[in-house]
Amino acid sequence: MITAVGLEPGYIVERPWVLAYSLEKRIGPRYSVVKILQAMGLMKDADFSNSLISSEKKFIARYIDPYKQAAPTLADTYATACEDAAIGKY
Repeated sequence: MITAVGLEPGYIVERPWVLAYSLEKRIGPRYSVVKILQAMGLMKDADFSNSLISSEKKFIARYIDPYKQAAPTLADTYATACEDAAIGKY
């Protein structure tokens, strides 16, 4: 998980429940969204774990929908990452 999404061992030790989520299907796609938002200056240093525990509907409402104007390709990027995970490309 360190190389794929930058989660350090200490982070995982403090949040062992992270290991219950699929790296390809959940962690990776959501990590890409959070990193894009941070790179664009739209999100400050948020705790990534909050994005993991959200349901799909809540994740989209919190991390995709509010940024449709500022980051118009974000929804497509997330959808593509999810599709790639579903077919094993991630």
